[in-house]
Amino acid sequence: MTIFPVQFSTLRMDALQQYVHEKYDLAGFSWHYIQRGASGDAYRLEKDNTRFFFKVYRHNHRSPEEIKAEIQLLDILQQQGANVVYALKDNTGNTIQTFAAPEGERCAVLFTFAAGARAGITLTDEQLAAIGVVMARNHLITQDLQLAYPRPEYNIHTTVHEPLRVLQAALTGYGCTTEYRQLADTAPLVLEKLAKLCPEQFSTGYCHFDYFPHNYYFRDDNTVTLFDFDFSGKGYLVYDIATLFAHYEIVMYLQRITPEEGRRAMELLLASYRKIKPLPAAEEAAIPLLAWMLLLFYLQFQHESYEYYSHTYFNRKFIQDRVAFMQHLAAKYEVI
Repeated sequence: MTIFPVQFSTLRMDALQQYVHEKYDLAGFSWHYIQRGASGDAYRLEKDNTRFFFKVYRHNHRSPEEIKAEIQLLDILQQQGANVVYALKDNTGNTIQTFAAPEGERCAVLFTFAAGARAGITLTDEQLAAIGVVMARNHLITQDLQLAYPRPEYNIHTTVHEPLRVLQAALTGYGCTTEYRQLADTAPLVLEKLAKLCPEQFSTGYCHFDYFPHNYYFRDDNTVTLFDFDFSGKGYLVYDIATLFAHYEIVMYLQRITPEEGRRAMELLLASYRKIKPLPAAEEAAIPLLAWMLLLFYLQFQHESYEYYSHTYFNRKFIQDRVAFMQHLAAKYEVI
């Protein structure tokens, strides 16, 4: 019988457990399958008070070279005092494991586990202050850094032009031609306003690009551990601020907090950031524009990856709601 083509298999957990036991001398750990996401499968290993995180990357999501770059970035951050998870070496000194899955090669990495717990839908004042400091300190390490291996690059092409090209057919297929036209009409206005801020003078380096609140844990003393560097890449460092800005704008739009609470949260974040690293006025002014571009990038990613999730949230309503919010954001900050 011919084997039917596969695009996202699930590796047997007992086989993975035996493999990791032998490779890392981790006997007696219980395994928990905690997430099936667009980037791969995630497992939590536990024994007494010790935890690890084992990630099996989806085939073709990241190349081995890109994963090497992610590991190198984490090593540099960790060695310079940043609170981040990092990859562990096996008995032979390797950090990347490779499995011959039905769909093709899948890479896997054993990471340290982030201590603490997630924040709620919004951060406390203390948490905002802490994440602002962490973000700025990490930027001091990653600005002008050059890794030995490639990572994604975030520029006008990858965050605007390519998403619009990909989304044209996708949104039309969902009957969302109006929404696509709104994005296509707004994008040049966003770029025009960004160009007036002289972005060639912005601080650049490796940004996390995913500072949404589910990607870092807080301990009781508000110490932050940052994880999930899957989207880390080269671009404007202020993209990281724009990520959390976009989150708060969405929460305000959904009326979960008041506009006054949202503004105050961003003021606290920026004040904390500036204690460690300067933030020029032009970069601060670009935050709403970069947030719009970031959301457009993620809309492309969500379209291309939604079938790898265990749910199918990417549908006509999701598109309409997201584009309506993006238009609201553009109008609020006088782009349209």
